[in-house]
Amino acid sequence: MKTFKVCPPDGLWHGLAGDDGGNETYFTRNVQNITTLNRGCLSLDYYHPGSHLYWLDTIGYPILLAFCTLGNILSLIVFCCERPNTSKNFYFAAIAICNFTYMWSLLPFYLHNAIPWVRDTEAFRVFFWRSEGIWKFLIDTFVTTSDWILIMFSIERLCAVCAPHQYSQRSSRGVFKASLCIFGVFLGAVFYSLYNLIGYYWFYYHHHPETGLTDQLPAAIKIWRHMQQLAIVRDIPRASLYLSRKKKIDIT
Repeated sequence: MKTFKVCPPDGLWHGLAGDDGGNETYFTRNVQNITTLNRGCLSLDYYHPGSHLYWLDTIGYPILLAFCTLGNILSLIVFCCERPNTSKNFYFAAIAICNFTYMWSLLPFYLHNAIPWVRDTEAFRVFFWRSEGIWKFLIDTFVTTSDWILIMFSIERLCAVCAPHQYSQRSSRGVFKASLCIFGVFLGAVFYSLYNLIGYYWFYYHHHPETGLTDQLPAAIKIWRHMQQLAIVRDIPRASLYLSRKKKIDIT
């Protein structure tokens, strides 16, 4: 059995079984697959009209999108208008923006998977094939940013509980540090997600329709992927521990 991607663009990768071209994120050994919400490719056995997963996405996503849009807009208004501004306001406003962007970035995948008459139109098919990498990049970037901002806020709250008298939430210094943390987390999330963007469009633009084959990723990009995975396993936990210790030192 050959390994290739049937998610748009169709036939993006054809290779020997077990050879994913250096990016297992987008490829599968099952030739009958479709793209589902932020899951890459899934077998039709698990995601097809009438399955539990299909109805969960088809019915659940619009409801979640409506609640998420209304809730995050209201949260953003409240935290931006609240005075005085505190680090809490900055953290929660950033999380609201990230969650809002994440949910709306899933919309093209929902239209592709759940609404056949939209998916089958030529204009949408071309749009989706060309922009799928961008949407996946936005999804990965903002969900990672939201998660790590929440972790940073939890560390700050822990420090405030451990030393309530020395820690001042409303100080201008705390607001400035919160802004730097949010910006740093966002840059880290962009760098973390950039590989998926580059990998997708490498295969997109190096596909040979006449042969049905696609050039493999350059060695440099493969090395980048392995270094990225190493950083996730080793460096990010170390950075979190360092930041928590540094905050405790600052308030004592």
